[in-house]
Amino acid sequence: MIRRYIPVYGLWAFDSSTSPDYEGKKAVFLFAEAWEKFFKNPDSSKDFEDGFGRECESLGFQMDCGEKFVFECKKRGCKTPYGEGLKEAVADIDDIEVIGSGAFSYWRGLTHWDYMYHLGPEECGIFLCLLRRLKELTCKK
Repeated sequence: MIRRYIPVYGLWAFDSSTSPDYEGKKAVFLFAEAWEKFFKNPDSSKDFEDGFGRECESLGFQMDCGEKFVFECKKRGCKTPYGEGLKEAVADIDDIEVIGSGAFSYWRGLTHWDYMYHLGPEECGIFLCLLRRLKELTCKK
């Protein structure tokens, strides 16, 4: 018999038919809240390069190169991925998995594919937009 460790957060589905349980939503909310503070002041000591991705993965978000997120944004009229019209498109997406995977994929693009990335106001603004939407979707009602 093989035993596998499955994180609690990996046990709930992220689709529109099944809402995450309270503990799963709470974990995503706390993640978004903590990283929102970082992106307001990116000079802090929080480990962005490794920590952000590790936390996304532990919450069950998929690093899919932004496929789901970009598809959903384009359906809502966003001209370019993570560009013009992003805030409006994100505000219309109600799927926690899509928003979380969008943030995870954007992080991966910055830290692994962009040569000499810089966390400037534009990059932080994109993360803040995504994290704030995650907080809206997971806050206790």
